[in-house]
Amino acid sequence: MIIERCATAQNENLIRELSYKFSVSERFAAILVGRGINTVEKAEKFLNPSLSDVGDPYLMKGIKDAVKRILAVGEDETIVVYGDYDVDGISAATILTKALRSIGKNAYAVIPERKDGYGLSDAVIERALEEYCPDLLITVDCGIGAVNEVEYLKDLGVDVIVTDHHEIPDEVPDCIIVNCKFNDDYRYNALCGAGVAYNLVRALVGGRANDYLDLVALATLADSMPLAGENRALVSEGIKSIADGKCIYAIKALLKIANAKEISATSLTYSVAPRVNAAGRMGDAATALRAFLSDDKSEVDYLVNRLSEYNITRQADCETLYREAKSKLENKSPLLKVNILYDKRWNTGLVGIVSARLTEETGKPTILFTESSGLWHGSARSINSINIYEALRATGYLLEDFGGHSQAAGLTIKEQNIAEFETALDSYVSSHCSVSDMTADIIVDEIVKSPVSIEYAEELEKLEPCGTDNPKPVFAEHVGDVSATPLKYGSPHISLKTENCNLLYFNGLQDIKTLNSPINKVIIYEPAVSVFNGKKYVKGYIRSLTSSMSFDEYTDYALFASQLDSVGKTENDYETINDETAKELISSAKKEIFGTLFVISSPDTVKQFENELKGLDTTVFSTCKKSNLTTVCCGLRGCINALYERIVYLDKPLCVSVETHNGAKIFVNTSRRGLNVGGISIDRRALGEVYIALKNTGRKFVSVFDAYNATDRKFNIKQIAFAIKSFYELGLIKISDGKFYAVDGKGKVLDDSKVYRAVRDVING
Repeated sequence: MIIERCATAQNENLIRELSYKFSVSERFAAILVGRGINTVEKAEKFLNPSLSDVGDPYLMKGIKDAVKRILAVGEDETIVVYGDYDVDGISAATILTKALRSIGKNAYAVIPERKDGYGLSDAVIERALEEYCPDLLITVDCGIGAVNEVEYLKDLGVDVIVTDHHEIPDEVPDCIIVNCKFNDDYRYNALCGAGVAYNLVRALVGGRANDYLDLVALATLADSMPLAGENRALVSEGIKSIADGKCIYAIKALLKIANAKEISATSLTYSVAPRVNAAGRMGDAATALRAFLSDDKSEVDYLVNRLSEYNITRQADCETLYREAKSKLENKSPLLKVNILYDKRWNTGLVGIVSARLTEETGKPTILFTESSGLWHGSARSINSINIYEALRATGYLLEDFGGHSQAAGLTIKEQNIAEFETALDSYVSSHCSVSDMTADIIVDEIVKSPVSIEYAEELEKLEPCGTDNPKPVFAEHVGDVSATPLKYGSPHISLKTENCNLLYFNGLQDIKTLNSPINKVIIYEPAVSVFNGKKYVKGYIRSLTSSMSFDEYTDYALFASQLDSVGKTENDYETINDETAKELISSAKKEIFGTLFVISSPDTVKQFENELKGLDTTVFSTCKKSNLTTVCCGLRGCINALYERIVYLDKPLCVSVETHNGAKIFVNTSRRGLNVGGISIDRRALGEVYIALKNTGRKFVSVFDAYNATDRKFNIKQIAFAIKSFYELGLIKISDGKFYAVDGKGKVLDDSKVYRAVRDVING
């Protein structure tokens, strides 16, 4: 379902007020209101984020004690800052280490590699003790669950301060703890690890802490923290610092090597962060930390080049791991509501990326495990409707360790418990969601009904920085017949124009037939300002496409024509069912959530099963491209990429011909006819009239719809489609340069056309 954020009619006075107060269009003001910015005060903070919006750091529990302990460290004593191997951990370690050194403390930073495991690692602790003999160890972006490790350090005479932002477990270390997740007077709980470190530094050095906002911004974006409240101010100011050149040299060098055309939330998220993370993923996070801490430009340039090389290798290795994981997934039951996959050979630094990719593709929580030192370490990602941290808490009796957030977590398990864990987690998901929970509504900022002007597109840039909880603006536009074409011959990318915007669809060739059919469609796109030869113009980038079933003559024609295309193909083996069995299968599939595809070939069948099918996604022509969520597809075309256990035809199409990847079982309700032959005549004279009309136009046609219009719509559009298909088989229609036209011909026998015979047999019953 497409849902517009803002109910404009209910907020007209507020929209007008915001428009006047901030000199923006009412159209843009409506988007602000739709995003919950529903007062002048909220709009002021959102449109003009300022560091004055950031709270007093001393309101954060533990900071006062942490500052007191840090300031008590003597000149001959040493502080070790213990970070993490990702962008957030490395940035946080850099912030705190540099700040401590700025106030005269002997501070050193250490981080684990992924092979050492997440958080306080025994091996890294031992190395830090041996190399630095610390009197105080301060964690950043980790440590909230390190009860035993903290006790060990304390027994050795090392004081510990834990600063973290992860969920607080049932048992926490016995030491000074600073964590934004505590229910304290600070209230804002969505900081990243670097954000918490920044607050500690603010308490230590005051306004000089703002020298580190470049790192706070990068870490906040890389860790997918909400870009609302304090984070919006921190990231906005951090991006300004970077744009002004007030940032560490490593960030400048990374932007340069990535050939970033602008400094923005997007370039930091997708150009800089992956290169930093690549070091940890490839087992050399220390290189990224050195690059961030170093003031030697030559050294940083060398290290940044290495980070970029790591990223190239990481991308290739990720693709290999992804293909291997997909192969394993094909052997899993399509009815499972979770993806649990494991392999000893997989790189522990890459499983999180692939886990996230599979979660997005399949619509299921996904965990990928790899083995180290006799235990299996997993990286989990989840969908919005399932809190993976709570799911792991519920199944924690089978785990050795776990921690994380609602949408991402890490865990450790013994091999003998993996199978039982999969069953338990699948059961948890089953009991906490329904098929409707798995069917994500598409939330848009505007359902477009008027042109997107360049002035409006520029206004939309006021929403930046965009990211988690403040996404780039997304529009939806209802369209019928459009003309989509490849950018060039052989290109997978297509362009099209609607009444309101010029659009570009990367890798959209697979949807070109749906786009160019007259069925009702909704195109989801991000509008943006593009610059070419110094001139600005609006370009919309298509993100997705949905189609909906309607009961008009064009949809009826499209479903009819789609079946004509299947004539002559080899039919699949199938089991015959009736209406009663079909309803039983629908009921069962709703409970199972995944694994069943229902196919409908006639609009009349939609009406027949309307009540039973309520709550299920309905598409036209194509299924969900990768997810095997139970779905209803009208007029199925081509190959089914998703892994279904059952394909259930709710009516009998002209030909049951479908290609599947895993040999799904096929059922066909033969008690209902799927080919709607209403308005079709098989009489030779009637078909001859269509032929003469096509011939008399003297035209070449780009589509059946084009031919329908060219003949002044005097014939039923299904009749024209039927005639053209039959005539083509008889040699009365020729195709040239992608267009078709009628040619001279005599003495043709209609029965020589397979299409004609197939339709005739249906009509004659």
